Amino acid sequence: MVDNKPAKKHHYIPQMLLSRFTPNSSNNSMLWALDHKTIKQFSIYPKNIAFENDLYKIEKVNEDSQIKPDYLEQKVFAAIESKVAPVIKWIDEKECLPNKYSEDFCTLMEFICLLFVRTPRFKENTNEQFDKVLKWYLNTDLAHMKQYESYRAQTENTLKQFDPSLNFEGYKKYVKKVTSDNYQFEWTQNHFLKFLLEAWKENTPYFFKRTWDIYIADSNDNDNFISCDNPVSLDWSDPNFNSGLYGVGLALKKTQISIPLTKKIALIGTFENEGKVVKASRYEVAAINSLTGMNAKRFVFSPYKNFYWLDTVQKVCRSEELIRLKRQESLGSFKEATQ
Repeated sequence: MVDNKPAKKHHYIPQMLLSRFTPNSSNNSMLWALDHKTIKQFSIYPKNIAFENDLYKIEKVNEDSQIKPDYLEQKVFAAIESKVAPVIKWIDEKECLPNKYSEDFCTLMEFICLLFVRTPRFKENTNEQFDKVLKWYLNTDLAHMKQYESYRAQTENTLKQFDPSLNFEGYKKYVKKVTSDNYQFEWTQNHFLKFLLEAWKENTPYFFKRTWDIYIADSNDNDNFISCDNPVSLDWSDPNFNSGLYGVGLALKKTQISIPLTKKIALIGTFENEGKVVKASRYEVAAINSLTGMNAKRFVFSPYKNFYWLDTVQKVCRSEELIRLKRQESLGSFKEATQ
């Protein structure tokens, strides 16, 4: 009997990618998860973590809508995941990247960009920015008589929703109320999904234009890369670079994107790289793992219970030391233990 119920478990880190961080690189193998919130470490199958119920659910606009609620999860995202899976397997085996102008390379860049914009952390960040911008707009543009009258005329003539009893003074009190810290503006679900898809389409070229160095860990010596619930990190190439008023951005030079692709392969893309293939030292593995861990929202994933990272004085340590520090000092995140 075919189950036609929409899928509820929406994986923001695909199972096929998580499986590359298990000892056997298989969905039937377990990986280790370190929970920043509880400071506990546990083993788990890829299918049982890095998902949220209805994360990409399309809300029905009207009764005639033919789009299934899980269309993005089951059709759009699943399609690129199945297409990129053999590419990642090939990279893991060959220890190199496909030709930059090949279809496989384009698929890989599309996938990495999608991974950048589909996580709960990205949704959280966009909601925060939306809240800030809308509150600023309400406090500056709409809190003045001219804008108020324009808004009133528009809503009276088109939306038919304006409360005639709400005069300008009452409106200002309303603006003050909703722009306080007690209120949080968020995207509606369908508006966020539209924004996600637009961000995916518009930002993919900035991934393609970068040159990517590939770092290869010596898994025989137990030097493995880790992953997390927000694995694509964007930062300045030089941590001491002073950008002034401007934050880091995908289109800016002197920025780097890093992603652990498998437990053996990590990629770092910049506009200045030479496209090197690097046999990563233990220090380099630990440094990349620290980047990954600092970018995590809650979970860090590793093939084995112990992994390497850099502490505050750039010393290579094992993860058991990280857990001990977090428990002793009640540190709230990986970032606080590494900075």
